[in-house]
Amino acid sequence: AEAAEQLGKNVKLVERLVEWCEAKDHAGVMGESNRLLSALIRHSKSKDVIKTIVQSGGVKHLVTMATSEHVIMQNEALVALALIAALELGTAEKDLESAKLVQILHRLLADERSAPEIKYNSMVLICALMGSDEEAKAVKEISRDSAVVLGEE
Repeated sequence: AEAAEQLGKNVKLVERLVEWCEAKDHAGVMGESNRLLSALIRHSKSKDVIKTIVQSGGVKHLVTMATSEHVIMQNEALVALALIAALELGTAEKDLESAKLVQILHRLLADERSAPEIKYNSMVLICALMGSDEEAKAVKEISRDSAVVLGEE
């Protein structure tokens, strides 16, 4: 936890990780950079680390990571995003909204192939997002639209 906090508060390191998250030519570098961002949040559980990652533009990469084809990476991203939403929702709110996190969570929950832990952590994240007026509105809108499509309304 101490090492994750110390590394996660290092702005230059986090900015470089975010840069590597966009290394489309090197899938391994891109994937592991995303995983390290996630690990810094998950292991430190630090508001300061979260602020550094949000301010460096890391949120969009964690949201993208939640759509990975690998369940482990999806789960790591969802746990990190849930910690962001629980500890620093105000700081990350705009980034979460622009990354269309609620819509991604809806797809993960609707996909019958999603693993149980993915569905569980998606629900935990949705609950944490309900603390934001904008995100709560998006959740309610998608829920309403799904109910109409399913003929439940």
